[in-house]
Amino acid sequence: MRFLGNVLATIVGLFLFIMIFFFGILIIGALFGGDSETVTVKSDSVIELDLENISNDYAGKYKDPLITLFSEGKNVGISDVIDAINNAKDDSDIKGISILNNHFMPGMAQSKALRDALEDFKKSGKFVVAYADYYTQKEYYMNSVADTIYLNPVGQMDFKGLSSELMFFKDLQEKSG
Repeated sequence: MRFLGNVLATIVGLFLFIMIFFFGILIIGALFGGDSETVTVKSDSVIELDLENISNDYAGKYKDPLITLFSEGKNVGISDVIDAINNAKDDSDIKGISILNNHFMPGMAQSKALRDALEDFKKSGKFVVAYADYYTQKEYYMNSVADTIYLNPVGQMDFKGLSSELMFFKDLQEKSG
């Protein structure tokens, strides 16, 4: 009987140790991963917009220390980038945007939303410059709003078109009913 009591006490103690350790790690992560630093913008600044870091429509605003431990980069959403572009449009210290365009993952709808925000930014009299090692049709469409588009001298362009055409077999449909 004493053996079962010792086994049960060991299991309960191990469980409590794991729970305390887990919550301790969460508390430490919350303390050190807390508030972000305030950024001061110097006059005549240019925003470097790296499109490789944009992966989602919306990135959550919560701080989860476990996600930051296991993710390689920042989780930036299209909505965050569009908000930043809209804020930069009204900031007199920002003179333009430089787009670094390598491996832009979101789809055409997100590309159009980002392009519209860049076009609105450009209407404020500020410049937009784009650079890439490789342009797909989607990336080139999004960057076509830029004043100047640069491509690496040994870079590539991959345009396949946006239209599709359905084949219509009139005789086949009449025969098959």
